[in-house]
Amino acid sequence: MQKAFETLPSEFISATKICDYKTPISGVLGKIKSLGGVVVFKGKEYYGIVDSRTIANMGVLKMDAKFPIGKFAKKVPLLDQSTSIEKSIHYFFNSATKSLPYTEGGKIKGVIKREMLLRAILSLHMVSSYKAGYAMSAPVVAIDKESSVSQAKSTMESRKVNKIIVVDGGKIFGILSYNDILSEFTELNARQTTEKKTKAYLDKIGTTSVSDICSRQVYRIDHSRPIEEAIKSMIELKISSLLVTKADKPVGILTVRDVFELVTTNTSAVAERIFISGLNSRTKEFEDEIKVELEKLADKVDRFGNLKTDYISLHIKNPKAKNYEMKGRLSLSKGGTISASSSGFSLDDTLSKLVDNLYREVKVKKEIILGSKKGDREEYE
Repeated sequence: MQKAFETLPSEFISATKICDYKTPISGVLGKIKSLGGVVVFKGKEYYGIVDSRTIANMGVLKMDAKFPIGKFAKKVPLLDQSTSIEKSIHYFFNSATKSLPYTEGGKIKGVIKREMLLRAILSLHMVSSYKAGYAMSAPVVAIDKESSVSQAKSTMESRKVNKIIVVDGGKIFGILSYNDILSEFTELNARQTTEKKTKAYLDKIGTTSVSDICSRQVYRIDHSRPIEEAIKSMIELKISSLLVTKADKPVGILTVRDVFELVTTNTSAVAERIFISGLNSRTKEFEDEIKVELEKLADKVDRFGNLKTDYISLHIKNPKAKNYEMKGRLSLSKGGTISASSSGFSLDDTLSKLVDNLYREVKVKKEIILGSKKGDREEYE
């Protein structure tokens, strides 16, 4: 594991494009797709990075061809010769982007793509003792194949997920990602008025069924298989997630970010069982109070007796609408990982709702585990 503290090797660096803040998004989409992301400057100052994830976070309706690319930029840490592999993984987990800028001598030399960190995790055997079911996000969010794309988009936004399973009569039909919706519905006529574009968008997204645009190829892995098998599949197939199954039934989704979270919460750099990301100057001062509330939740879960909290991770998003969005994950020593989300205009209320939602999911998990034991069915290892 000592090599995880070594700095990023030069072969990890990929080419990128430097764009001015005012560059129209329509002229850069091709580069974002081919390069994985572009770096944005405002004047002579580094402003952030733009990739498919940062665009998706802005919402489909805001994808106007004339919008400056800076509107979609997210300011993320700059990596350099002194950044270790382990620290880079932590940065990827915190930023939730597909690539991070790399500098040498104060100048952007390229980007580090998350695929390279996945390869490092494999070669250094950083998660070799874990199974796929341990790190997955659960429960699975599903939608019927006849549902409209508008309904699917609404479901994703309310459940704070980027992918949902498409089912047909209870059987897996395909998988739909937010990027699938973006790819299908952002090619609107830039010469139309905003009102006409909005109407055209709503008409199309409301009448198109998810079966028309979802991917029929659903890559899967059994919950009991080593997580390293999942990572290899992600690299070889160039995919960002796998459906996790148990007895051929979907029980969760394992994403690249789930893998980064597993490393982040199980390395020496993080000694506590509470991990918070997404803090900014406005929320940093409340970090200790947030940790106290999450520790209370962990202690409450531990009192169940047959369950134990390995860690709780919390990501805070502060949209421009001035409301808070939180996504939490609670990892159990037996029972895998559960997730929940909440939103609101008050930090305290949003945190309280998230804690309640996580606790509710834990109680559901406990009932499943107890029912499974009564039926002599195998549980997570």
